[in-house]
Amino acid sequence: MPLHNHRIPLLGLNRKFILLWLITIGHARAFGQSSVQTTIQLLTPDLVSSVILDTDKPFLDWMKSQSAALQKIASDIDGNADIQVLYSIKPKGIPTVSIHSRPALSKEQLKNIHGLLDYKGAPNTRFSNFDFVIIARVNDGLPKETKFEPPLVYPFEVELETFEKQDLLTKRKLLTLYIADEVMPLLIHYTATVDEQFLGVRWMSRFMSDSAYVTAGLDSILYNKPEFWRSMMEMEAGNQLILFSAMCMHLLRNEFDRAERLNFLIGMFSNDNTLPSILMDQIQPRVTSLNTDLNARIERGLQFHDEGAYAIADSIYSSLLISEMFPNSAWLKYEKYFTAAATLEPETSDSLWYASRKAIYACDPLYPMDIRARNGREAYLMMRRQSIQHLFADPDGYRKDFVKYADIALDLQAYSFAAQLYWIILSHFQKEDYDDRNMLAYYLYALDKLGVPSIREFFEMNYEEEFSRIESERDKLMRESGIFQAFGR
Repeated sequence: MPLHNHRIPLLGLNRKFILLWLITIGHARAFGQSSVQTTIQLLTPDLVSSVILDTDKPFLDWMKSQSAALQKIASDIDGNADIQVLYSIKPKGIPTVSIHSRPALSKEQLKNIHGLLDYKGAPNTRFSNFDFVIIARVNDGLPKETKFEPPLVYPFEVELETFEKQDLLTKRKLLTLYIADEVMPLLIHYTATVDEQFLGVRWMSRFMSDSAYVTAGLDSILYNKPEFWRSMMEMEAGNQLILFSAMCMHLLRNEFDRAERLNFLIGMFSNDNTLPSILMDQIQPRVTSLNTDLNARIERGLQFHDEGAYAIADSIYSSLLISEMFPNSAWLKYEKYFTAAATLEPETSDSLWYASRKAIYACDPLYPMDIRARNGREAYLMMRRQSIQHLFADPDGYRKDFVKYADIALDLQAYSFAAQLYWIILSHFQKEDYDDRNMLAYYLYALDKLGVPSIREFFEMNYEEEFSRIESERDKLMRESGIFQAFGR
C-alpha cells in the first residue's frame, strides 16, 4: 500500500494521568492550634507511576491518610515551620521514609510523626520505586533560604550518591540491573499497549520480552528486520521510544559505544514529556559516572604507555576488556593495539592493525580513527572517519552536520546507523536543510544494504534509478577527492 506522504500514520501513546503533579490536601486551623497547609508533590513522573502502581483509589486513600496524620501533628507546632516527609514506595516491603523540617523537630515530635504514619498500609509497586513528598507548611512557614534538618536529599539523589561511591565493576552491574529491572518493563508495557494498527511497535514489545538480544547481536536479529524499521516509522517525530529501546538493549549487551551513538540522537530529538526523555534523566547520570571512572582507568594506561611501561599499560587494558567489564570498548581495543605495536617492527605492526581494526569497528562502526591506508579508497574512508570528530562544533550548523553524519555512516557501511539518521532527518528537517535531496531514497538505500527491502512497499519510487544514482554519487565524491587522487587510484 503506497503512501504518497512518505509516512506511515504517526503514533501517539495514550498517557494515563492518575494524579496531579501537585495535590493540595487540606488546610486546617482549630482553636489553640496552628494553621497547617499540606501539599503532596509527586517525584515519579506519571508515565512511570501509571504503570508501576496497581490501583488508583487505594493508593490515593492511603496517601491522604498520610497527609492527614502529618497535618494532625503539625497543628500542635507553635510558630512558623516547614515539614517535608519523603516516601519511596517499593515493590516489596514497607516504604523508605525520611522526615525533614525547619526548624529542627524534637525527638519527641519525630517519634509522634513516625507513630502516626501508617507505613505498613502502603501499597507496593509492580516494579521500580514510586517517590513522593508530603509538604506541611505551618502558619507562614520559613524563608526558602532556611535549611532543612536533616538536609533535604531526594530519593534519586540518594541513589545517585550511592552509585557514585561504588567501584567500576559494581557501577556497571548496577546500571545493568536498573535497565533490566526498571526500564525494560516500562518499554515492554508501552510498546505492547499501543493501538493494534501499529504492528511494528507491538512487534518490538514481543522482541524485548523474548530477551534473545542479550546473547545475539542486534545487527543479526533486530536491525535486519523490517518490523524494527516499521516501528521507528510509526512513532511521532519527537518520541524516540524505539531508538531509546535499542539504546537500552545495547547497554544490556555491554555495547556502550553503540549506545552512546543512539544516546546523542535521543537527546537531540526527544520531546521533554516523552518516556525516553524522562528515563534519560535517570540513566544519563549513571552512565556519566561510569564513563568518568572508565576513562580515568584508560588514561592511567596511557600514562604507563607514554612512560614505556607497556606491559603495565596492557594489563590495565586487558583487565577492562574482560567480559564482566567492557569487552566492547573501541577505545580500549584501540589503545591495546598501540601498546602491543610499540614493540613490533613496522611490517608486523601493520598486520596487527588490520586485524585489530576489525574488532575496533565491530564495537563502534563509526570510531573516528584509522591509521593505515593501502589505496585511495582506504585513504578516503580514513579521512571520512576522522572527519566525524569535527562535526557539531558550530551549533548553527548542526542540521547540515547531521546530514554529513548520515552520509559518512553510509560511506563507512554503517548502514543501520545511517538509516536511523536519514529517518530522523526526514522527520525533523526541512528540505533546504539537505539541499532538497531525495532523502527518502537514501533511507531506503541504507535499508536495502541491510537486507530490508520490504519497507519499499510503503512508498512509491523508482528504486533502481534512485539507488544507482546514489551509488554513482558516492563513488564520484570519493574519486574526485584530493586524498583519493593522491594515491593515483
